[in-house]
Amino acid sequence: GHAPMYYAQAALNQLQQQQAPVPESEEKRAKRLERNRESARKSRRRKKERLNQLGDKVGGLHNQIDIARTIQINLMNPQLQEFFLQRIAQLDTDFAVEMDEATGKDQLAAIFKGTGPNCGVKRAVIDFQYSKLKQTLLPHYQKFLIWLTLHPESWFSAGKEDHAKRETARQVVRVTSGKISSKQVG
Repeated sequence: GHAPMYYAQAALNQLQQQQAPVPESEEKRAKRLERNRESARKSRRRKKERLNQLGDKVGGLHNQIDIARTIQINLMNPQLQEFFLQRIAQLDTDFAVEMDEATGKDQLAAIFKGTGPNCGVKRAVIDFQYSKLKQTLLPHYQKFLIWLTLHPESWFSAGKEDHAKRETARQVVRVTSGKISSKQVG
C-alpha cells in the first residue's frame, strides 16, 4: 500500500529539486567560503609544520654524519701513526737484512706519501675540518666582507677611473667628428 505512494512522492520531490535549483543564500555562501578559507589555512599550516619537521630531520642527519666523521677522524689518526711506525720498522728490518740504498729511499718515500702529514687521508681530514669551521664561523655576509677586505684600495677605484677614461675618450671622439649632440648644446 504505502510503498508506491512513497516512491511517487520521492520522485516528485526529486523532479522539483531538479527544476528549481534553490539559490544559495548569501549567509550560506559566506559560511562556505569561510570554511574553505579555514581549511586552506589549516592545510598551509600542516604543510609548514611538515616542512619544518623535515628540515629538522635533515639537520639532525647532518649532525649525525658530522659526529660519525669526527669519531672516524679521531680513530684514524692513531691508526695512521701506528701503520706508519710499523712500515718504518719493517723497512728498517728489510734494510738491515740486505737492501740497496735506492730501493730503501723509494720505499721510504712511498711510506711518507701514504701515511705522512701530506697524505691523501690527512688532507681529506683537513679539508673536512676546514669546511666545517668555515660553515660554523662564517655566515655568508661575513665571507663577502672578508672578500672585500682582501682587495687593495686601488681595486675599488679602478672602475671609477676606467669610467672616467672612457668618458674622456667619448668626448674626444665627439669633438673630432664635428657632430654636436643635444647634450653638448644644452
